[in-house]
Amino acid sequence: TGVDRFIGHPDFPMGAQLVRMIEPGLNQGMAEYITSFVLRFHREHDRWHTAQADRHWTHDIPKLASARTVGFLGLGNLAHTCMTMLKPFGFQLRGWSRSEKSWPGIKTFHGKGQLKEFLSSCEILVCLLPLTTETENILNYNTLAALPPGACLINPARGRELVDADLLVLLDSGHINYAALDVFRQEPLPADHPFWVHPRILMTPHIAAVTMPQTGAHALRQAIETLEAGGIPAGLVDPVKGY
Repeated sequence: TGVDRFIGHPDFPMGAQLVRMIEPGLNQGMAEYITSFVLRFHREHDRWHTAQADRHWTHDIPKLASARTVGFLGLGNLAHTCMTMLKPFGFQLRGWSRSEKSWPGIKTFHGKGQLKEFLSSCEILVCLLPLTTETENILNYNTLAALPPGACLINPARGRELVDADLLVLLDSGHINYAALDVFRQEPLPADHPFWVHPRILMTPHIAAVTMPQTGAHALRQAIETLEAGGIPAGLVDPVKGY
């Protein structure tokens, strides 16, 4: 359940503390999901599948991972796990966050002033941003058009961060090559939504990362014990920031 469903909700008790679920099973699931699509887009499996269906033989030389830039919108706990899984492949990794962060071996950007510079070389863009008033609709025509031609998008974050119509325009123009989407503005996605039938959209039903009962229960226990001891648990939400 997303933090955004609680912050500002009239039924959420005033002064109550909200702790995000941070646990190894969820992180591992997200890293596997993102890595699988990064590799799929990097090695252009969908292109070769289409060529096979058309019985068209082409012998283009594929890029190595060291020549491919993967960018992460959001540099939280999930992004760290995903980048750790991707790093051994040799991808050029970069990340953008609301405030300045420094990660070894990762080129980082921050703030609105550096967003387009960050996007300009992201051949595969992964969105892992929390949903706030600042990030809602952040994946719009202007930001997606700032990606290099032929870029791919992976969004397992929040559906309301993507402007559906803008993505469709950029997919149809060829500026965005493929999009892997796990989250949507309305779930389940209505049967008449154009995403269902678009040939360059790969959909999954909000299953990128799921809290595992065993590891999740352990993380929950740790958070409660930390709070009872007067400490600050991992993932304590700042209601002002919204995450």
